[in-house]
Amino acid sequence: LRSRMVENEVAPSWRAAVTELMELLRRTPVLSPETHQREQLSSNEIIELRTVDGVVRRDHESRALNVTGERFADEMDRLVRRAGFRPDVAPAVITRLTRNARPTFVFDEAESARLQEQAAAAVEPVLITYREGDVLIRRGQVLEERTRVVLVREQRVHIAAGPRMPVWLGRAGMTGGVLVVTMAMGAYLWFFYPRSLREPQKIVAVAAATALVTVIALWGAAANPGLLMIVAFAPTVFLAVVFAIAFDQRLAIAFAALQGLLVCAALGQTPAIYLVALVGVAAAAWRLREIRNRKAILSAGAVTAGAMAVALLFAALIDRPLAGAGVSQGVAIRGVAIDALQVGIGAMFVAFLALGLLPVIERAFDVSTGMTLIELRDPKHPLLRELAQRAPGTYTHSITVATLVEAAADAIGADGLHAYVGSLYHDIGKMNKPEYFVENQAGGLNRHNKLSPAMSLLVIVGHVKDGVELAREYNLPRSIRSYIETHHGTTLVEYFYQRARERADEASGDTPAEFGYRYPGPKPRTKEEAILMLCDAVESASRALGEPTPSRIEGLVQTLATKRLMDGQFDECDLTLRELHIIEQTVIKSLNSIYHARIAYPSGGSGESGNKQQRKPTQPASDVAAAKSERVG
Repeated sequence: LRSRMVENEVAPSWRAAVTELMELLRRTPVLSPETHQREQLSSNEIIELRTVDGVVRRDHESRALNVTGERFADEMDRLVRRAGFRPDVAPAVITRLTRNARPTFVFDEAESARLQEQAAAAVEPVLITYREGDVLIRRGQVLEERTRVVLVREQRVHIAAGPRMPVWLGRAGMTGGVLVVTMAMGAYLWFFYPRSLREPQKIVAVAAATALVTVIALWGAAANPGLLMIVAFAPTVFLAVVFAIAFDQRLAIAFAALQGLLVCAALGQTPAIYLVALVGVAAAAWRLREIRNRKAILSAGAVTAGAMAVALLFAALIDRPLAGAGVSQGVAIRGVAIDALQVGIGAMFVAFLALGLLPVIERAFDVSTGMTLIELRDPKHPLLRELAQRAPGTYTHSITVATLVEAAADAIGADGLHAYVGSLYHDIGKMNKPEYFVENQAGGLNRHNKLSPAMSLLVIVGHVKDGVELAREYNLPRSIRSYIETHHGTTLVEYFYQRARERADEASGDTPAEFGYRYPGPKPRTKEEAILMLCDAVESASRALGEPTPSRIEGLVQTLATKRLMDGQFDECDLTLRELHIIEQTVIKSLNSIYHARIAYPSGGSGESGNKQQRKPTQPASDVAAAKSERVG
């Protein structure tokens, strides 16, 4: 700096460089980080700069510098060299400017607000007059925001200027339509699912789910019309998925179709768009007949997405103006592609949502999906392992019964997997007193010999109640607990009833009432439960056959089936005589497979069977069925 001095005076070149630098700094505003960010986000790109000496200048926001930004040091270097400082002095000047730098301009919020209001007041309003008959928008044009505002305004003015009667009639018609659809849903349940009406929990869950998805669809479409195909129709498909899981395909299609009709009517959609929703509902219900793994739900989502996308393309050919030239045609095609992508994304989102909410759906509607049933049929389930350890004979009996039940259920189109799992757990109550049941006795003293028939009856009948308590303790689904409650229905415990009668005759006492020796029930309420009742009795009685030939097995099955039928045990389920006949034939075939004939090895042969002789029957099959069907000691 001393080199720039001339006779202790600042050289004119130095003074000129400093003056030029100050002018450049006035033209290049240095702002604080907060003010610089505000200017970057502002819609106004022009900044008005006012200096202390009253000079007013307008500049573009891009020239403003952030005092802490990366550009600040480079811009100071450029300004110093532009001002004319010599290269040997410029670094010192730059360091002086950048060290502890401060903003050179601050934001005047009050003055800015005053100027904005003043500018707004100076703008003259533009009045656009629309006359009757003017075309606001033509078919195929892209709806701009200004035109949309005009359309909404025109509709409001039209409604306000017209008579009120058509408005109220329209609202009454919409209300009546909603009531008709709601009554149709109730009537559908009344005629086709009367048992569901006896379960308030399911009715509340159905109503709540239908109302909730309807509200979500309408609110989502109103909040974001651009995502109409996702927010409006994905809830309808989700409702179909939920009801297909909780009930069956028929109810899922019916309820989701009616709910989709409400949504389309409320949103003013055309029948072609409703067809897209209907295709999604049908595809989802069709693919969710049975859920045995996660892949089934994801596969249903993929199929539904593809079906809805294709349906939307066909609906566009009906509803949308795809013909034309220029930009309009391209915009229309692009809009169709976007909507098709939306419905596909919505369907896949529904699949992932249903997969995550599957436990909640099962609990809300008290149902068990195939995935849950497969987990319950695992032999490593704690309850089955305990049954195998404490009552191995009962465990073996349950597996055999489950095999018979599954085959019979599949033969008549019932739920074989559900029936199989229910059969595995139907006798878990015998774990508490396994030694009182003949399948768990390994010979020796029969404990019932020391008990009166009445006490033995309490032990035998008690295994049903004990089984229900164990099922609750291990959180088994209610539908599985129902097999435990109904697998004996209100049948007579014939063995101990006969013993009680014999003792009464010997003591010349009153004959015991038959009612007192019956199981408390309830009777089977589904086809699967009725099949379990029959197979349980047949399997127990068949083990007592001395020589289980096909003819004896056939006679045994038919006798027991007829006995249960005449006793009224099938009165509360919708089992038909034709289905009962098919069940009999299937059970006979299965038992013949179990008790098939074996090769009789000669004495001294390598097979162990050579030293064994076949047992001979000691009493007719019908008597065995009557005396041994409870498998007691």
